[in-house]
Amino acid sequence: MTADVALWSTPIAGIHPLIWLLLFLAVGPPMLLSKITARIPGFFGATARWWQSRDPDTLSYEKQQQEIARIAEQYDRLHEDYKAQQQRIDALEARQAETDRILSEERSRLSQTRLHLAAAITYIRQLTSLIPAELLPAAPPELKEHL
Repeated sequence: MTADVALWSTPIAGIHPLIWLLLFLAVGPPMLLSKITARIPGFFGATARWWQSRDPDTLSYEKQQQEIARIAEQYDRLHEDYKAQQQRIDALEARQAETDRILSEERSRLSQTRLHLAAAITYIRQLTSLIPAELLPAAPPELKEHL
């Protein structure tokens, strides 16, 4: 028994202890959870049997479903935001169309008013050319530049 303790307590000469640690970490866990270890009775055998019987697809499937649910929830929120923005844009477009219609009517009315004003000034010019200047009253200052 003392020889076994001496063997385990002192690593082989010439091999650095960190190398032993890396070797144990690289080989130990896979070996402890292997099918060969699963045949051994006791704690290590039970742990290896549990490891071999678990379904790794179940864990990844659950994680995938959680991620899909999270993305679907974000998509639903994004879709709701899109609907709200679309309704807002539609309302703004309708308001813009109404404003454009009113502006067009006002421009048309202003254009007609300008035509009427031009016709009135032309008519006044013709009348003032027919009547002698002494008989005409003085023109308002706003019209003097147009007459």
